[in-house]
Amino acid sequence: MYLSREECTTWYYLKRRDATKVIHDILVLAEKGVPKTRIVYQANLNFTFAQPFFDFLISRGYIAKDAPPKGGITVYQLTERGQNLLKLLRQVETELREFMPRAFD
Repeated sequence: MYLSREECTTWYYLKRRDATKVIHDILVLAEKGVPKTRIVYQANLNFTFAQPFFDFLISRGYIAKDAPPKGGITVYQLTERGQNLLKLLRQVETELREFMPRAFD
């Protein structure tokens, strides 16, 4: 028995997100300037898996760590460069929505 295209894309998406989708999710959450813990939990990641993504996004200037004054919580904020990347990823998502409608819900 074969799965339909819709079942297949939904199954694949639920089992595994590609790096592009993980980056998209992190950038969306960083738009608000939030702590790393909130990004990791709301993006449904774990810290070990998420760390290379944070390292990449920071090193390329897509997100920035805003260190608070003494004793505060560090927040991650989307940079202008990150806003441009997020805009491009949203355009790709829009273009692919017809092919994989359930993957972007």
